[in-house]
Amino acid sequence: MRRINIRKLLEQRIAGGADTSAFFKFKEWTRANVDRPMLRRMLPVGTILRNVYLESREGHLTYGRQIGSYPLLVGLPYDMVLDRFVDVAIVGHGERSVTAVEHPLDVNRASLRALTALPGVGAKRAARIVRARPFADAGAFVAALDDADVARAVLPFVRTG
Repeated sequence: MRRINIRKLLEQRIAGGADTSAFFKFKEWTRANVDRPMLRRMLPVGTILRNVYLESREGHLTYGRQIGSYPLLVGLPYDMVLDRFVDVAIVGHGERSVTAVEHPLDVNRASLRALTALPGVGAKRAARIVRARPFADAGAFVAALDDADVARAVLPFVRTG
């Protein structure tokens, strides 16, 4: 089980003007206290999901899922080519989905948006990575960042050289 699927059983009552505030409070509580913590336990940051099919894009967000009867929605916060399978690494958790980056992410070719999605790498560090490219090896990558601990934490997500 990866989340509780809350159905609006009160549709008829809603149409009739019933007070639904208790339902929506329960739904919010469940998302915050059950769904997100469950995703964090099942798929901690760094978990690799194999063969995620990239199926749609909305703005600069690419969506994919593994093949299955009720697959988890994976959001990659940058543009990706659709209609193909990729491996991804989890970088964050939503209430009913996860955020990921392609795994391994090629730091010598990745977009600024993709680099920004890496744990501990914000816009400034992503720009620093882009300016310092290409990297011949992991040591050059670590040396290019302002924080060696952040660079070492990001290494499992990326490929250099």
